[in-house]
Amino acid sequence: MLSKATKKKLWSIARKMLEKYEDRVWHCERMYKDFEILRESNQDQSDFDGMWEVLECGIILHDIGISKNPGPNHQKESEKLLKKLIAEGKLDFLSGLQKKWLLYAVANHSSGVKKRDKPIDDSDYKNLCLQLLSSIDHLDHLTKKGTHERVTQIKGFEIPDLPLPNEKWSERKIINLFRSKTREDITPDMRSEMRDKSVFGYLVFQLLVTDQVLAPVSPFFERGKMRKVVADRKEFMENHINDFLNRAEK
Repeated sequence: MLSKATKKKLWSIARKMLEKYEDRVWHCERMYKDFEILRESNQDQSDFDGMWEVLECGIILHDIGISKNPGPNHQKESEKLLKKLIAEGKLDFLSGLQKKWLLYAVANHSSGVKKRDKPIDDSDYKNLCLQLLSSIDHLDHLTKKGTHERVTQIKGFEIPDLPLPNEKWSERKIINLFRSKTREDITPDMRSEMRDKSVFGYLVFQLLVTDQVLAPVSPFFERGKMRKVVADRKEFMENHINDFLNRAEK
C-alpha cells in the first residue's frame, strides 16, 4: 500500500488536472473506496510483487486524460500525461516494472484484457492489474451515483426519473429487443449500440457486461465484503431496469 504522503500527492495531481471535471474526481474517490474493500477482502493474498501499489495509483490517476479529451479515447490521453509525470520524477516511488504495468493498465482501462472469458493467471501481474482496474471502474457505474453521473453526461437526464421510451432515442426498439431475446443472445456489438444510442440501453449494457468484466478476476471479488458489494449493485441495476420497463407499459 502507498504511504499517506504519497497518496496525498497523487490525489492533489488528479484534482488539479480534473478541476473542470469534478464528477470524475468523485468517480475516482468511489473507486478508491472499492479498492480498500477489495484489498481488505484479499488480505491473505501476497502483494503480487507490488501490483496493489500499481492498482492504487491507477485508480487515482486513470482518468486524468479527460482533461485533454473528455470522450471515449481519454485513456490514451491519460497514458500520455502519466508518461510526463514519470519523466518529471513524480512517480519514482514505483519501480521501472511497476511503471510499465501502470501505463499499460491506464492506457487500456476502458476495454480491459482482450479475452475476458478465462481467468487470468495469478502470476500475470500486468493483466491482473489492468483487469482489476477495469472491473472496479465498471462496478462504479452500477452504483446510483455512478449511473446518475454517467447518464447525465450522456443525455443530460436524471436518475432515477428517467424519461419514458421515445422513438427519438430508439428506446422502444431497444426495450423490445431486450424482451425478445435472452441475455446470451445479445451480442457485444448489440450491447455497444445500446450503450451509445439510449439511456435504457446504457443501463442494460452495464448490467449485461458485469459478469464478463469480472470473470477474469472473479476470485478477488468473491472474497469477503466484495461479494456483497457486487451483489447489491447488480440488484440495484436489475431493479432500475425493471422499473423502467414497468413504467414503459403504462
